[in-house]
Amino acid sequence: MDPARPAPTKPPPPTPEALAARRAIAVRAVTALLVPAGGVVAACVLLNLSGRAPIALGLALGHGVAIVLSLSWVLGAILFQDADHKLFLGFTLGQWPFRLAAVVLIFWMATSSLALSIPALFFAFLATHVYGHVVQGLTFSALGRASRPPQEPQSDR
Repeated sequence: MDPARPAPTKPPPPTPEALAARRAIAVRAVTALLVPAGGVVAACVLLNLSGRAPIALGLALGHGVAIVLSLSWVLGAILFQDADHKLFLGFTLGQWPFRLAAVVLIFWMATSSLALSIPALFFAFLATHVYGHVVQGLTFSALGRASRPPQEPQSDR
């Protein structure tokens, strides 16, 4: 560290308006991630009642795991937005080895011990994971907009 440069200072705590905006963003993000779960649950019930329990189980497990992964990203971004950059990256991008290990372990245990449809598991996970990335991108964008100072209106001259 250069002794001529002053030590970095901590950013000021977020204002009540910023916290309210972050709360609203969190509610929208979690709601957007959980709304499709109702359709998945209904599909799983219908599949199970029609005698296709392995497909229902694969669909439920794939969707559930992808939702948990997406929620961990979104909540990590919301909770650690004002933290040190390394801490923020640690709780968002830095958790990928743990997320990958959890997915591999859950899928390995499920496919070895449960009679479930592997294609249903894979495609439910893939579709929900892609949807989760869209919600994550929109959430990060909303957090960025909420953290910027308001712009002064420009006059038409």
